[in-house]
Amino acid sequence: METPAAWAEVYAEAEALSAAHTEALGTRAVDVLHVASAAAFRAKDFYTCDARQKALAVKAGMKVKP
Repeated sequence: METPAAWAEVYAEAEALSAAHTEALGTRAVDVLHVASAAAFRAKDFYTCDARQKALAVKAGMKVKP
């Protein structure tokens, strides 16, 4: 099953997340894009073992697992 990404939405979400949280959390570009992609797909859960990515996903309103 293929689900095409709405890249304009992903990039807009990445810009917003980065502007709001990168300085405080120290997130890297790939972390921001990963979380922004999940947000663009309206993910409720986010799976990661990376502390910075986890913090950003929580700020984006997702439940982080594990």
